[in-house]
Amino acid sequence: LFVSWKTAAGQAPLPVHNFLQKLGIDVPDNLFRNLYPTFMLGTYNGATTNDLFIIMKAKDFNESFLAMREWEPKMLTELVRLFAIDTSAYGKDIFNKDFETLTQFNKETRVLRTDDGATILSYIFLYPQTIMITTVTPGLEQVIKRMNLQTIK
Repeated sequence: LFVSWKTAAGQAPLPVHNFLQKLGIDVPDNLFRNLYPTFMLGTYNGATTNDLFIIMKAKDFNESFLAMREWEPKMLTELVRLFAIDTSAYGKDIFNKDFETLTQFNKETRVLRTDDGATILSYIFLYPQTIMITTVTPGLEQVIKRMNLQTIK
């Protein structure tokens, strides 16, 4: 899904910068400046739920990688509403947990997990300049499969 908005010239794609600002999502300045305007918002239709993901394009891998790592301590707080993450079962400590690196589908993924190993939030660089943020592994798997088939980029 490509999000659009009404402009004087008609419907136009909503730039990621405006999307983040309108939702009150605070990202590090170096990430904000490094993002291209286009982004994709989608859902993975799982067996029991529809789970959201966002794919953004960055101008520079090194800058965006460092910015994402800088954002990690606040990422859950900033994205809890967008991803409709119910943190009540995990207590306030979930907001103080560290992301960890996992290898999923032959790619390094940064994952915030509960004490019992359930994924709360994760992000991955699908390509050096393509960042995906999601809450579920099956959705990530489907996007990677499609990318491997080169049906999306």
